[in-house]
Parts: sequence; C-alpha cells; structure tokens
Amino acid sequence: MNNRGFSLIEVVIVMTIMLLVGVSSSSFYARFLTQNSVDNLSDQIAAQVRKAQLYAELGRFDGPWGVATRSGNLVLFKGTSYAARNAALDEKFTLNPAISINGFTDVVFSQITGKPSSTPTITLSGRGVFKTITINSQGMVDR
Repeated sequence: MNNRGFSLIEVVIVMTIMLLVGVSSSSFYARFLTQNSVDNLSDQIAAQVRKAQLYAELGRFDGPWGVATRSGNLVLFKGTSYAARNAALDEKFTLNPAISINGFTDVVFSQITGKPSSTPTITLSGRGVFKTITINSQGMVDR
C-alpha cells in the first residue's frame, strides 16, 4: 500500500514551528522599529540643535535661537526663551509618542557666540532601547 500525504502529527509539528518563527520574528521586528525610531529622533534633535546654533551665530532675524520640546513637538524658535519667543518663526516637528525624552526642555543659543544657555544630557528611550545625547558648553552635540 502506497500512502501519499501528510499525517495530522506532521501538520501540527509544521504549524507549531511556523508559529514559533512568526512570534519570535515579530518581537525582533518591533525592537528594530523602536531602535530605528530612537536613532531617527536622536538625529532630528542633533540637527535642530545645530540649526538653532547656526541661526544664532549668523544673527538670523537679529536674535538668539533655541530648541524646545513641548506638547509632543520639537520646536526650533527665535527668542531668549520658549515663553518669550516669536511664534511666527517657529519650526515644529512632531515627535514619535512611543519614544520618551528625559532631561530636555529647552536650550537657547546666544547671538553671535552661539553658546548654549544650558548643557543638558538628553535621554531617549522606548521599549528597552536607550540613547544619550549631550550638548557641551560650546554647543557641540555628542550622540
């Protein structure tokens, strides 16, 4: 007798293996997406800090420039503080709500010298992925 086909046990074993591969790969993929989001946010913060410093050094619109995080946004602003800013010149970027930012509210760069008002250490985190950004006394960003 020549039987062709699969037994129920073989089908169950193959389905179990497929399920295990699917579950493990989804967790790796979720971690990859989170790590990518943290890296992208780190790049975005560094770029906006550098841009604010450049605007301040160049005296764009004759004043200091800064960067702040408010209400789920990263805001590049002109003024001596976020509260005293010229809102018409704001450049806003939406932040990923899955990534938390600690140690950063705002940094203002003085006109001409480009020196920062503070030297924060910013921590980005999400789902076990952490990244630290520091701004030194000269305004240089270290990621």
